[in-house]
Amino acid sequence: MKILIRNTKFLMSNTAVLKIVLIFCFLLEMQLCFSQPHVTMSLQNCAAVTHKILAFDLYIMNDDTVNSTQLAALAFGINYDSLILNGGAPASSTFAFQPGTEDSTLTLLANNYLTLHELSFHHLKLNTQTLNHTNAPVLIPKMQYKVGRFTFTNSGVWAANSSPAFAMQLMAQTNHTLCIALIYINGNPSQTMNDSTERTAIVSCNLILNGTCTIPS
Repeated sequence: MKILIRNTKFLMSNTAVLKIVLIFCFLLEMQLCFSQPHVTMSLQNCAAVTHKILAFDLYIMNDDTVNSTQLAALAFGINYDSLILNGGAPASSTFAFQPGTEDSTLTLLANNYLTLHELSFHHLKLNTQTLNHTNAPVLIPKMQYKVGRFTFTNSGVWAANSSPAFAMQLMAQTNHTLCIALIYINGNPSQTMNDSTERTAIVSCNLILNGTCTIPS
């Protein structure tokens, strides 16, 4: 009987240890899963500036809470509903960055922003030059960094009660710019964040153009 009790206690002790080990392995796996390089790119705060100009902010956030992440370069491709043009034909230069509106951490990148409007594809493009590891800014985890405020100007007035219906470009397509971020991880060579496991893109915009509200002309 004593031997049976001893064996039972031994089995119970081993079972408890096994449970603890399994729980530890599960938590370690979860941590590794959520510590993978990942960024969130977003479009926010859209507004009608006049009857022919709209504006919005672009942001980037580092979601990796474990590794050191530096931003070497980024690109935004933004599609819009052509119906808002109301017959207008805005030139390629009508999508523009407003200097000084970026987070100060991103100023080196902002100094070389390249913006372009593709009328044929109803597509807005933002690209940057690539910074080397020495100059690339460190992105603090879970902090939104404002890439800047951007304006898009129509050649005529926006269509009444229309919506730009902005959508991020998430798949490679000819003459379109893919939303991507080029980063350095723990000082290692750059890594491109360009798929759903590495990059989340969010559009937060309920803008109605030339609606019943009065805006400056």
